[in-house]
Amino acid sequence: MCRTYRYAVYAYVHQEAVDVTEAERVTQKFFAWFLEERNLARLAHANGKFRSCLLAALRDYLAIEWPRGNGSETAFGSDSECIYDQIWALAVRHEALARLREEYVAAGKVHQFDQLKAFLSNDRTDWVAAHGVSPLLRNPGGAIAVAVAADRLRLRYGELVRAQIARIVISPADLEAEMQHLFEVFQR
Repeated sequence: MCRTYRYAVYAYVHQEAVDVTEAERVTQKFFAWFLEERNLARLAHANGKFRSCLLAALRDYLAIEWPRGNGSETAFGSDSECIYDQIWALAVRHEALARLREEYVAAGKVHQFDQLKAFLSNDRTDWVAAHGVSPLLRNPGGAIAVAVAADRLRLRYGELVRAQIARIVISPADLEAEMQHLFEVFQR
């Protein structure tokens, strides 16, 4: 959990013009506070998504433990929430990609992974670059083999993203909504 959300929490705090050192300190203190038994127990009984519950807990923590210089309440806005969501989504994708690479390494196919990972991108220029470096694509049978391998890679990557989201939702019923939210974040 901390690995997936750490940078999103840090970015949310840092977005509010806090220097890097202070943002790091506040982030560490927040996770220490959040991981106390009473907060985890409260979360277990909460309705909703873990991502949203963590963000609400972060807002509560900042309002109580980190008042602004003049004593006014913290005024975190939608920009901070947008950054939080974007970094959360990137962390989920990065974690799934790292697990996928580990699988290819374990199977002795890291070279294949390195050649095919461009096909995970929606950016056609990445695909063109992949086509240019793969000698397999120079003959029709090779092109089909690459297309099949790329499809398998994308399918497995999607499964790993879904598994990553499944690990962080409070209720299995929230899985589809969180997957939809992940896609929406990347559409922005």
